[in-house]
Amino acid sequence: MKADRIENYKKIENLRNSKLLVYITGDRPGMETQIHPEILDYFVDHLDPLGKVDKISLLLYTRGGSTLAAWSLVNLIR
Repeated sequence: MKADRIENYKKIENLRNSKLLVYITGDRPGMETQIHPEILDYFVDHLDPLGKVDKISLLLYTRGGSTLAAWSLVNLIR
């Protein structure tokens, strides 16, 4: 399954002519997670090695959480 996901991610990058960042929160019953401001440091760790790129796409799957965290994440990517 991981190989399928990676292949799909590469297809999205090619179709959008961009780098792709993926953030998925858990939705397993009893173990649900939501987007939270703590994620910003993790994204910095992924963005720094990319360096300057013309376009970044964000694939976000979350079961809710802080809208401010999502907004801050978009601003970080910009």
